[in-house]
Amino acid sequence: MRAARDDADPPDEYTFLLFYNVFWTLLPVIFMGLFDQRIQQDIAMNVPELYRYGIRGSFFGLKRFAWYMIDGIYQGAVCFFFLCYTCACSPLTTS
Repeated sequence: MRAARDDADPPDEYTFLLFYNVFWTLLPVIFMGLFDQRIQQDIAMNVPELYRYGIRGSFFGLKRFAWYMIDGIYQGAVCFFFLCYTCACSPLTTS
């Protein structure tokens, strides 16, 4: 009988991993596209208040983009070093 550490099979089925990836990455984009509302050109030209948030940059700007980039790098580093520490301290990796 083989030991558990010698098993090279993934812990979950590949189809479950694919479903999880599709569910959390593809479906939100599809729903955003489905529920996006279109307005007619004459309404868009006559009501410039629709674009005031985009013109002012209040929802998204360079400052917010830089913060998201720094936060993503920080979270990636935390995950990377946590996994490195966990694998280094694991009794399965020591000989």
